[in-house]
Amino acid sequence: MESDQLPSENDVIVLGTGMTESIVAAALSRIGLRVLHLDRNDNYGGDWGAFNFTALQQWITTVKEQTESSGTQSKEEIDLSSHLLQDESLILLPIQSSTICNVEETIHIPGAVESKCDGVNIGVDSDDSHRPLDDSSEAVIDAISSADGNIQNKVVDERGEPGMVERQCPVKEDGKQGSEETETVTKTSGAGVTLDFAGVKKQWRKFSIDLMPKILYNRGSLVELLISSDVSKYCEFRCITRVLTMLKDKLEVVPCSRADVFASHDVSVIEKRLLMKFLTFAIEYEKHPDQYKGFEEKPFVEFLKSKHLTETIQHYVQHAIAMVTETANTLQGLEATQKFLVSLGRYGNTAFLWPLYGSGELLQCFCRMCAVFGGVYCLRRSAKAVIFNSNKEVCAVVDTGGQRLNTKWLIMDASYASKEFLPQVANFGFLSRCILITDRSIKPHKEQQVS
Repeated sequence: MESDQLPSENDVIVLGTGMTESIVAAALSRIGLRVLHLDRNDNYGGDWGAFNFTALQQWITTVKEQTESSGTQSKEEIDLSSHLLQDESLILLPIQSSTICNVEETIHIPGAVESKCDGVNIGVDSDDSHRPLDDSSEAVIDAISSADGNIQNKVVDERGEPGMVERQCPVKEDGKQGSEETETVTKTSGAGVTLDFAGVKKQWRKFSIDLMPKILYNRGSLVELLISSDVSKYCEFRCITRVLTMLKDKLEVVPCSRADVFASHDVSVIEKRLLMKFLTFAIEYEKHPDQYKGFEEKPFVEFLKSKHLTETIQHYVQHAIAMVTETANTLQGLEATQKFLVSLGRYGNTAFLWPLYGSGELLQCFCRMCAVFGGVYCLRRSAKAVIFNSNKEVCAVVDTGGQRLNTKWLIMDASYASKEFLPQVANFGFLSRCILITDRSIKPHKEQQVS
């Protein structure tokens, strides 16, 4: 791959195949620009990727190796002066992503013994119970039903980017350290089926683990973009059949449609009337400004209380319908509620669609469109440096294969950017992410549900 010659003259070079970069690349290619799209990884998506179980384990190893190395380069390590023309200058780029700052993998197997391996404790639960996790929009919980295993992966990620899990050492049934091929820790499910971690690995093709799971509003801007650009023909979707929320330490099904509201046994008759009255107002709230006059900049929670809604209905509206935080004002809350309501019924009972193979499939669809219109793609290849002309404008990059690639514009994911290109922010925030792989539905139902 390093010896492959890429087009030396380009209109646009894009670094990274994340969602934003892929959409932009497809749009530019479609209007006739020469697009070269590079990615340092051997898979599309970067931090937006979706993996089967084996690919996930391989990426775990890669991320661990990258975390241990510095991921930087210096002028002493690499000499690129031969690529510079008169009055040109360059800035070195990071060769690895640094968005992941901490990873942890925990395997919960009832009845197993606690083991230690390479100084890392592997804890086990004594029962199948799990404490409820944060249901805010800042946390992402991906629950995947599988017939094999019960594994909990916890990921802490920097700058709001999706994370990756780090594999701990394998454990044998007797609690001793073992090789990856021979590890086996067994448990018996309620149905009497013996499950173990080795069994999970054998079913690797049945997994599609999304690092940045996203659901789409049926009438949201991304769905409209997929339709108008004809990219939707490259991907498949499933309707979300129910919306769950954590209410009083218990998972409850949120009534979404009018039929759901009146069929629900979790709310009283009075609450049903209050909810329907509020939702009827919210779908056309712009026509009734008198009903929220004086609350425009006040918290949405205060507005809900002024409508004499019960605590249960307030929770449904704020956390499961509008899905806004405590700091959202009334106009933001009403806009989010309306967005939910207008999306109901377009494709299914709820307001959401789910990409069948994860969010990573969506960006690959845009990459396909870019390629159809002449875009050139190369994985496992990135840029070492950006070259500027005498006017301090980007004119070229030097790729990891040692080739100078001229370009008029350069677009890159933030993880590819040098510190000189990033805004001067005192402190980056941190986002905790969790991927759960369970051996059963988190809310069992007699029919198969997509929650």
